[in-house]
Amino acid sequence: MEKVLIEILTKICENKGLQSWEGFEICCKKYLNVNQSKIPMLKQTLISLQNRIRRFSIGPIKAVFESNSKIPISELFNKNVILDLSSIIRLGGEKEDALFFLNMVLKYMWDKNLTKGAFNYQGIEHITIIEDAQYFAPQDLFKKSKLTTYLEDIALLQRGTGECLITLSTRPNISREILSNNGVVLTFKNHIEKDIMCELLNLDIEKRNYLSILDEGQCIIRVDSIKEPFVLEVPYIKRHFITVSEINRKNQL
Repeated sequence: MEKVLIEILTKICENKGLQSWEGFEICCKKYLNVNQSKIPMLKQTLISLQNRIRRFSIGPIKAVFESNSKIPISELFNKNVILDLSSIIRLGGEKEDALFFLNMVLKYMWDKNLTKGAFNYQGIEHITIIEDAQYFAPQDLFKKSKLTTYLEDIALLQRGTGECLITLSTRPNISREILSNNGVVLTFKNHIEKDIMCELLNLDIEKRNYLSILDEGQCIIRVDSIKEPFVLEVPYIKRHFITVSEINRKNQL
């Protein structure tokens, strides 16, 4: 099935006139006519592929791919951009749909960083912040699904390319690959999974009660360049709410 899909997509990528859902259907029919006698069960294979593609062509995230907003992917990593993945859920999509879209965006970032490589590294050049990371890279992701995520690969392999990855989570239920490659770990007041947090913070297990008695604005932080974790107090910054008109105006810039 994978071989058939790759060959069809190759034909589509070579012809701009076929780069649409209708073009995919046309290519499938042509591929069937040419290869039906060569590949056993080809018709059933194409039906299976089309059923999977319908999830994107007529499913809840159809609106994402047919949006009138045409933002070049090259500009996405040169500006301050917020991607609200909850919009996909509001369209009727599922968590897997949001993860698929996130992986699609991160794939472009992965390729961009690989192309640049670690040559002439001069520090942080790009920051990616993932909120509610426990939904997009949980520890048990691969037990429940065959889906993979680029978050782990970026955390493991692209630290020397100028890419900075920040993951925010209400619980430490994040992939071990990401947690083990963090240069900085911090936690605010926490009452659950203290043993895991002590391990991540390099905090003695006897001192785990410290996690529950932190005041508002205080956190315990571990930095690789400092031997012991320490308490840091973050000043309160009053939140400024912006209007819908401001969001629309900035989106047009």
